[in-house]
Amino acid sequence: MVLAIFAYSKIPKEIFPPAVLDAVSITGSYAGASSDILDKMAVEEIEDELLSLSEANKISTTIKSGYFNINVELKDGFKTSDVLDDIKDIVSKIKSDLPSDMDEPTVKAVKHTFPLITVAVYGDKDKAQLLEIAQSLKTEFMKFKDLSDITIFSDSDKELLISFDENKIDAFGLDKLSVIDAVKSISTIFPVGVIKDDTKHYYLSTFNGEKDIEKIKNTIIKIGETKIY
Repeated sequence: MVLAIFAYSKIPKEIFPPAVLDAVSITGSYAGASSDILDKMAVEEIEDELLSLSEANKISTTIKSGYFNINVELKDGFKTSDVLDDIKDIVSKIKSDLPSDMDEPTVKAVKHTFPLITVAVYGDKDKAQLLEIAQSLKTEFMKFKDLSDITIFSDSDKELLISFDENKIDAFGLDKLSVIDAVKSISTIFPVGVIKDDTKHYYLSTFNGEKDIEKIKNTIIKIGETKIY
């Protein structure tokens, strides 16, 4: 009885414990691509490479228009940390076969967490300002070490849509593909290398890109010997 009381008082207890399910998830997206195209372009090749993993017990895939998810369940006795780096290497290996404007698929351990509380932020401000406030709240909440994750709903990256006036391109006597390539070079990300340790995987890259819309509008691009805004 004494030992039981001692053990109970020392064992950590949580009402909402995160559960690791010994599975790895691979997700990728490519806007506008049909499920058939995504299957032939990326999913099929990733699945073929995953079959070589002796630790994999079951591989299941969901493909929707512009999005796919591959779930790799592991055999008993194996942990996600045993195969996470191997699966990341597989995904990195096929990156060269993917379209240049498609982001590299993400690899992460599947973990079920239970929501503890939802905080609503509202007021006489636009969405960008509310998201800024939500981000500052998240920073404060993250100081509580007992929380495993905090998610801001409605948060998303901004996307810049550039439309080309073909008549103006022809009037300047420019090649359309050269104009597109020049605009692409305004923002670039180049891989530098990888840092690995026992628990984490860091990808290093150089970033060149302007975020202010007015500065982007006033960017001078060079096509051959011609310089234009």
